[in-house]
Amino acid sequence: MGVRVMEMHRILKPIGSLYMHCDTTASHYRKALCDAVFGLDGFRNEIVWKRSGGKSDAKRYGRVADRLLYYTKSDEFTWNQQYQALDPEYVRKTYSRNDNDGRGPYTTMPLHAAGVTKIGDSGEPWRGIDPGAKGRHWGTPVKGVMNEYIIENGLIPGWPHAYPTVRDRLDALDDAGLVVHCRGLPRLKTYLAASKGIAATDLITGLTLGELPMHFPEIDEAAADCRFSNCAHLEEPGCAVQAAELRGDISPSRAASYRAIFDELEV
Repeated sequence: MGVRVMEMHRILKPIGSLYMHCDTTASHYRKALCDAVFGLDGFRNEIVWKRSGGKSDAKRYGRVADRLLYYTKSDEFTWNQQYQALDPEYVRKTYSRNDNDGRGPYTTMPLHAAGVTKIGDSGEPWRGIDPGAKGRHWGTPVKGVMNEYIIENGLIPGWPHAYPTVRDRLDALDDAGLVVHCRGLPRLKTYLAASKGIAATDLITGLTLGELPMHFPEIDEAAADCRFSNCAHLEEPGCAVQAAELRGDISPSRAASYRAIFDELEV
């Protein structure tokens, strides 16, 4: 394994990353090995991958998790933020408002932050409302998901650079129908469509059978035409998934991954 890790380090580009999958019987040995090759600064995460079901072991706790060791060769590595889907019950309770204007469900978040400030105009009254009286100051979405949502959907032309002052930005948000005036300080509408989900953490929980269609949409779409509703997509007659695989519409590797995960989740 040491020779393999050294070779992977040699051929890895400065922008690249290494993910090493191992179970708990080897993860501590392999981490020490990777630390020696990549250096302590190259270590990024030890990701715990919780499988859907554990193994029953006599006289010890059931093994339910594997490890993914994440290393990079330099600080120039490429990072693509991953997200996990929001829980449907959380969405139902949190994004409970809808103005039926085509923007979809939304919740609200503060247009202000803690603390009184004398710097700039963020502490000044706006439309007769003084945030300083409540120990707050104005805060507008000049970064983050709502900032991206406003720009991508053209809700406010020139946002945010065409609005240099906090007061200008508050006026623009209000004119675009993004401010909710309520008891206390105004709040900002935050749409479900703007949410990317929950930023992935170093804990990956196991899939459920109900989540498979989200990760294999092409198989789920083809499966709708299978002759039998309980088709396992193996050797059943009239299986539309097998037919799509033979036509090249579904890659063999994707189909194999689907079947392997399906078999594991059914156990």
